[in-house]
Amino acid sequence: MQNFYTFHFLLSHHFSQFQSNISSKSLSIILTRSLSSLKPLPIYLSGSFEDLRAENSYYLDKTHFIPKIEALHARIILSLRPHYFGKTLFLTTLSSYYDVKNSKRFKQLFQDLYIGKNPTLLASKFLILKFNFSGLHTDGSYKTFEANFYKILNSNMYYFMSRYEQELGKYHFQIHKKDALANFRDLLNVVVLSSKKLYIFIDEYDSSMNTVLKNQLLRQDLSIYHKIKEKAKIKLMENLFKQLFSMLKTACDKSIARIFLTGVIPCFNISEDLTLQKEFWDLYEFKKSEIEFLLDKIFGNSLLDNTKKEKCYG
Repeated sequence: MQNFYTFHFLLSHHFSQFQSNISSKSLSIILTRSLSSLKPLPIYLSGSFEDLRAENSYYLDKTHFIPKIEALHARIILSLRPHYFGKTLFLTTLSSYYDVKNSKRFKQLFQDLYIGKNPTLLASKFLILKFNFSGLHTDGSYKTFEANFYKILNSNMYYFMSRYEQELGKYHFQIHKKDALANFRDLLNVVVLSSKKLYIFIDEYDSSMNTVLKNQLLRQDLSIYHKIKEKAKIKLMENLFKQLFSMLKTACDKSIARIFLTGVIPCFNISEDLTLQKEFWDLYEFKKSEIEFLLDKIFGNSLLDNTKKEKCYG
């Protein structure tokens, strides 16, 4: 009995060059092989680098970009791409690389990758604070938005304090204030007192801004200009982000922290934008040669030979 292995490539334009090498117009490449002739094919759908490595999934090495990013000498890095381009995976790759907690298992995570063979001086040197705004609700009132915003900040800061209790020592404190921005200010002060280095990673930083206009209640608020209360609601929502990013910028200016953000659109002019620099254009997606490399790793040279024959005779 033969087994079929199917790779579904979402967003076909990412792979248009590779698709030109095969006759099928489908978004899938269906390959027939006997089960005994292939090693196990783990496919992990998470954006977590550490989970992917633990599952022994196939990973296309992009870690050679890490020294290039460091060479920019920028405190705030912005990396923009559409959804499903691999931003989260690269962000978690960076956070794992710089995390002081991974110093003892650095070899386990990176030994076969470019950066494992060519580590920079900043490897495993930072306390890592991560925020992900992709789940920030914008489908309700401002009160709901504010509560959700504070919850995301506080839960991640609570995890940070728990994870780095040993590193922070006597400066460690419990996250207990309802005001997440006040907690964040206290956290930055603690990092300064402890003389530790902080790296902040923010995934989907613009998520709420991209979806806010889809919210009917908020659209109504925007359209009713004569209602001062409703105008103030939108202003307050905007101010939450302005306060947070103002604190982030100050922390970077004082060399307290470094920041790496991912998103779709530029919203704050405070960062070095990788999107505008040609040397980082290949950071995300797959090039034709990279897809061929991955498929060769999985199925061997016979796959590429077959696709070339199909191009010639199909």
